[in-house]
Amino acid sequence: MPPCSHVDLFPDPRVCRKCEMASKLCKENSTAAGEAAGRPSSSDPQVGMKFDSYEEVEHFIREHEEINFVKFFIMNSRSVEGSRKRLPKRFLSDALKYCTVVFACVHHGEHKSTSKGMRPRQKTLRMGCPAKFRFSATPSGKQLYLADAVTQHSHPHDEVSFRSLPQKRRLTDEEREEAFEILKKQGKKSVQKHLQETAGKVLYMRDLHNLAAASRRNSICHTNIQAILDYLSQAEDQTSVVEVVTKADGRIVGIYYQDQEMKRVYASFPQYLVIDATCKYNSLRMPMYIMLNEGSNGYYEVVALYLLITSNADSVQAMMMRFKEHNPEWSDLQIIMVDKDVTERRVLREEFPAASVQMCLSHVLRRFEQDASKQRLGLQKEEEAFCLKLMRRLAGSKSEEVYMENYQQLLNTELGAVVEYYNTTWHTIREEWVEGLKSRSLVLKKGKREDPDKLNAVSEQLKSVFRDSPTPEQVMTNLKKAVESLREERDQSVATLLAEHAPNPDSGSTVVDKFEQHLTPLALKYVLRQLKLSWKVKVKTNIDSTSSMVKSSHNTLTVNVDRCPCRFWCSLCLPCRHMFAVRRTKGLPLFAEEIIGSRWSLEYYKTTSRLSPQAADCTNILDTLRKQRLGLLSRHEKYVHVSEITEQLATVVSKAPAECFDSQMEAVKKLLSCFQNGSSVVITEEINQETVAAIAIDQVTLDSMENGTESEKETHAQGDAAMEIS
Repeated sequence: MPPCSHVDLFPDPRVCRKCEMASKLCKENSTAAGEAAGRPSSSDPQVGMKFDSYEEVEHFIREHEEINFVKFFIMNSRSVEGSRKRLPKRFLSDALKYCTVVFACVHHGEHKSTSKGMRPRQKTLRMGCPAKFRFSATPSGKQLYLADAVTQHSHPHDEVSFRSLPQKRRLTDEEREEAFEILKKQGKKSVQKHLQETAGKVLYMRDLHNLAAASRRNSICHTNIQAILDYLSQAEDQTSVVEVVTKADGRIVGIYYQDQEMKRVYASFPQYLVIDATCKYNSLRMPMYIMLNEGSNGYYEVVALYLLITSNADSVQAMMMRFKEHNPEWSDLQIIMVDKDVTERRVLREEFPAASVQMCLSHVLRRFEQDASKQRLGLQKEEEAFCLKLMRRLAGSKSEEVYMENYQQLLNTELGAVVEYYNTTWHTIREEWVEGLKSRSLVLKKGKREDPDKLNAVSEQLKSVFRDSPTPEQVMTNLKKAVESLREERDQSVATLLAEHAPNPDSGSTVVDKFEQHLTPLALKYVLRQLKLSWKVKVKTNIDSTSSMVKSSHNTLTVNVDRCPCRFWCSLCLPCRHMFAVRRTKGLPLFAEEIIGSRWSLEYYKTTSRLSPQAADCTNILDTLRKQRLGLLSRHEKYVHVSEITEQLATVVSKAPAECFDSQMEAVKKLLSCFQNGSSVVITEEINQETVAAIAIDQVTLDSMENGTESEKETHAQGDAAMEIS
């Protein structure tokens, strides 16, 4: 029910008589409307009430909130998809969305403070309220029914406190834009009054201060967007996509960027996509998202990137629609890998319904370790180590049964804070990060830690762009260099493959030799492992000339000579152990190109590279690429290069005579001081006929460096050795 006009900007807790009458009338009208529509009434919840879909349940909850001035949230749930994995024979309608879902009051539970009194005035919504609704699927699986209901609240629930909740004070995008316009012209009080009258929002002064800060940030973002557009319009050709993305009402969302090479790389390997919020806080004050794909030999490449003014679901959806518009191969997308911080996973599921949204296992474990180490969970060192070990076992569960066994061990620990945190953060989305519960897996890893380390290396390289780039023009310049550096790394790996896998007419004719000549090294490792395991597979009975019954670790499979229902074949399209066993019993050759996905072939990997597949001398190509690799280095790579030189410097200075040591130390200290101050340095070595007379280190500015370039060249021509360090 919208607030009545009698409520003041700072309302009195006592509700006037007219408001009370209006509230009663609203309850009566709501009940009548629900009965007319055939829905259960939310004014008087009764255990056993049935709902045909989850949308009706949501409507029931929202209606109950408005009538009784309370707010509920989903405390616990089990999705229909997860229930089907546990009980595959049970029918559950897709319209239900959840097999079991529990709504609790926002004041549910109690806050257990572990602070030391440093911040004593912190507030919490938790008041130990017992109110909740539990909905479960009926035995037929066609409806949800109200299995349990507690409607008594242990706190006041009037309209004033209801409108003051953070969930009710939150502004929509349209309301924020209206507030920004009023702030520019009239001020904070006018914004407060306007939103109270039009939307019924009760805003505090801290909300208005946050709006003013967001308005200033919004203005800076628009300025940066214009600067980036001006730069890219001159630096990019017409084949690149540089667009300012807007919503339907014309409001700017951000910038979408994709050059022609990015589009070509994604078209070559469209099955797997990584979306990483690499630089959420940077010099542009705009979160940047990068989109990467992985080739058949395990190298990441950037296929698109976008900058957002505000990171929310609507903005991400607008960018995904733009990505689909410029990349028609998106329909082949199978897996989207995201970080736990990417909260817009719902948008990705809606825009890419055929793809499976998953989370990187290393990111999940790192996030859990960070949360477990915080004082709010109140864990001792031994408890923290045990919970982290148990989390790894949960993540590696091979099936729902194994997962539930490990989950029961977590419940038996009686660590209430950990169990509550796990249920709300990880348990409800276990299909996205538990290895055995994922619908499929499309990534081949060389080792347990190598794949995450490669992705982290790419992220660090891109983060260095923002650390060293204070202006929008420098950000885009260095960003393009970083992308080019990643491309050169992949070109170097392809050139290495061309040199190592040159056609050899004298190669052997064994099964392993044939696979080596056909597959990329990364795919070859997995196929050879499956070939070795195929000797342990038991073929029970032959069905016909092309299929047989095979006993697997979990159940019995019907395996064909060129396809298999197992997860390995369905996800990767590589021959599995079951196919090898069936082909062996039927006397068919184990190697056949038709049972191998084209993306894993060495020939396809060569043709999709930027190098010419007809190149004759691959060694020369490899040497040329190594010489041309001048792209941006990550901070760790810079450290390695510098440390090699500084170790030699320390060795040389330590061997210097006593009379020369002090002067050399002063020179080294002066050099360090210049670098710390951000100054450029010129080192001039003056050599006499017998000994070194002096080493002069002059601190100069960038302007004097540029003006003195010609004179330095003349000095070099006369025989003096000069080295410029910048």
